[in-house]
Amino acid sequence: MNPSQPASRITIRNTWLVLVQVLALALLVLATWKLRTMIAWVVLGVFLALTFEPAVFWLTRHRWKRGWAVFAVFFLGLVLFVGLIAAFVPMLSAQARELSARGPELLERARELPPIRWADENFQILEKARTSVGDQASSVAQPALAVAGGVVHAIAGAITIVVLAIFTLLFGEQVFDSSLRWFPLQRRARAKELAIRMSKVVSGYVAGTTIIAAIGGLVIGTTLAILGVPYFVPLGFLMMILGVVPLLGTTIAAVIIVGITFATSGSTAALVCTGVYLVYQQIENHLLQPVVQTRTLKMNPLLIVLALLVGTGLAGVLGALLALPIAGALQVLLEDILTRRSERGAAGADSIGASGQRDG
Repeated sequence: MNPSQPASRITIRNTWLVLVQVLALALLVLATWKLRTMIAWVVLGVFLALTFEPAVFWLTRHRWKRGWAVFAVFFLGLVLFVGLIAAFVPMLSAQARELSARGPELLERARELPPIRWADENFQILEKARTSVGDQASSVAQPALAVAGGVVHAIAGAITIVVLAIFTLLFGEQVFDSSLRWFPLQRRARAKELAIRMSKVVSGYVAGTTIIAAIGGLVIGTTLAILGVPYFVPLGFLMMILGVVPLLGTTIAAVIIVGITFATSGSTAALVCTGVYLVYQQIENHLLQPVVQTRTLKMNPLLIVLALLVGTGLAGVLGALLALPIAGALQVLLEDILTRRSERGAAGADSIGASGQRDG
């Protein structure tokens, strides 16, 4: 009996440890789910901070104090944002209302396209779209409070994200330096260097992707304005917004834009818009995107697709937006781990060779 009692106690203790760990994991998952909105805001705030970090760093290199550099960057961003709103929102709102009012007419004209006619005959896509638009229009007045609450929630989220980004730029380095105390003294320098490399990958990718999306929106919006398409402002913004989504974003935007262009301005304008989009897509794929990929991610295309699929499956559009920068940061981390293992392996081989020479 006595020999079996210690084994029994160890088994019971291990069982309780496993149960406690499972309970802690379940609580962590539950807390993450409950706080998913806040976590998304924090992640977006950090990514916004990393986007502005190169501009802040450039100002600090030119003898600006970091606080004033952060203030200048965000003040300039606010001025540009307010200027865009003052210049484009009235036109955007008017064109969007007109586009929405002409929705049924545009659906009917879109039916003239052979691919859409075939899809409608086989899958009734236009009827479903017409029914969906009618249902939404009939229920607009009912959820007024819900819409107002959603707007307030979005404004609160935007303010929170901006404040988090500002605080990250101002005090993030202090928090990171404090966290380095948990590392052994000999590993702190390497951990800091690794964190700097990861932040450069993320900030470079986010900033580059944002600039490319803005260029795409400007090119398409300008093309539509020259062609006389009446909704060039919202369609240009649509290309800009969807251009941030990797791989399929610009394609989805182009399909919508070409369809609306055909419905409002005819086949010639639609063909010209398609040609401009295809030319720009080649320039983006072979010139603009390689610059961003080469200087930031340096990731295999297959890994890019897999990261996008995982991110989209886990968090939808937000996951698709964050998948590649997170994957890029993880790639830097894994490459550093492999480098350290190779260094330890080389050091071990050298020590074995040296001991063999001494024995000989």
